[in-house]
Amino acid sequence: MEQERLRRWQLERWISLVRLIALPWAILEVALLSDYPSRGYEVAAWVTTAVFAIGAVAFFLVGRRGASERAQPAICLAGLLFDTGVI
Repeated sequence: MEQERLRRWQLERWISLVRLIALPWAILEVALLSDYPSRGYEVAAWVTTAVFAIGAVAFFLVGRRGASERAQPAICLAGLLFDTGVI
């Protein structure tokens, strides 16, 4: 059981790094590579990108700072829900 918990935590830490790596691409996509049909779509894209940026940094810091064994499953679930929400 301990190995499975450790594997999941290592995976969450890796995914948090992938989020940070994807962040410049998301900003570039919203800023330069997209053509929006209205101002509302552009605002929604920037809001989503800002939420993604805040979450990416937060999950990265939590993963590097460490968390108690008891909190790790909740953080992993929160990361999954965050990614689902952004997508």
